[in-house]
Amino acid sequence: IALSGDLLMLTYKGEILLCALKLGTGTSIVDNQHAAGLNGNVDLKTGITNTPFLDLDLNEYYRHPTTNEILLGVQVPNWEILKTKVTAAAKLIPEIPYLGWDVAILENDVAIIEANEAPGHDLVQGAPKIGVYGRVRDIRKR
Repeated sequence: IALSGDLLMLTYKGEILLCALKLGTGTSIVDNQHAAGLNGNVDLKTGITNTPFLDLDLNEYYRHPTTNEILLGVQVPNWEILKTKVTAAAKLIPEIPYLGWDVAILENDVAIIEANEAPGHDLVQGAPKIGVYGRVRDIRKR
């Protein structure tokens, strides 16, 4: 699948909690799930999508509704670069421990678009069907 969206990566105290690939659909000019977009979970070790993608109504998609491309098993390009850049940026802002990072994939790199103190963490936890509370709790105990 051609990545026509971007990624939302959640961090806490510089550690990655979750990553979602966000994709637009034929009815949306943006990839935001609140605007008819989809998101699916990205495995943090491999950078490969590993869940069905969800829309705002939590309908599951195994294929993109506009392009019919398979959504499971998609390798996010430049995955190690992405993780390195986001964790480094998160560590630069220790005053704000919990951040959501919008990241664009470039041909041989990644570009951080923005960091949000109040990211859309509710919907991106839906695809993997797990929350981030356990990871945050474990990080806080260290």
